[in-house]
Amino acid sequence: MSRNWQSLYDKITGLSRSRSTPKKPTSVVLDRFEDRSGIAFPAAYQEFILVFGAGQLLLTNKEGVEVVRFEFWCPECDGPQYDMTENNLTVQEMLDSDDYPEQLTRCCFFGEYASSKSGYISGDYLGWDCASSASPEADYSVHLLPRDQHTSLMIAPSFRQFLEVACFDNVWIDPITHEALEICQRHFDPALPLS
Repeated sequence: MSRNWQSLYDKITGLSRSRSTPKKPTSVVLDRFEDRSGIAFPAAYQEFILVFGAGQLLLTNKEGVEVVRFEFWCPECDGPQYDMTENNLTVQEMLDSDDYPEQLTRCCFFGEYASSKSGYISGDYLGWDCASSASPEADYSVHLLPRDQHTSLMIAPSFRQFLEVACFDNVWIDPITHEALEICQRHFDPALPLS
């Protein structure tokens, strides 16, 4: 299912028009990352990130309290917080320095996850298992690498399905605690250029 990402972006982005315009990747930037890394992005990621760019998707409950936060990275992003290349190097160093399953070394990480149920401590990484599909058109499974576990949790069979739940469903099941979190509103904070 193809979504109108621009319509969702316009609806949930809290960017004041008087502030800086977020720097978003271009198709050329995505192609360059793919060429350098040998990793083909899922089509759903390309569609989403070209519209949204890097930033944080915040999910809130009916009281307006943030209960889930997704941080999305992209290649060649201003600042190390959202830069996919720098963050993947950091995660891979962590994986290489400890006893993690080999499956995690074939992941490309695209962001971080935090929820009110996991204490909002950053370091739970989101990634694709690049060996889970023969082609990016078929998409990759999405995995969560919790900071305090030496394993990964598959949270969606594809990036497109991950986005469908994160961006449109009324309930998010926390992958660590398995608790259902009611979602009433979404807000996107784009990564702004460093100046």
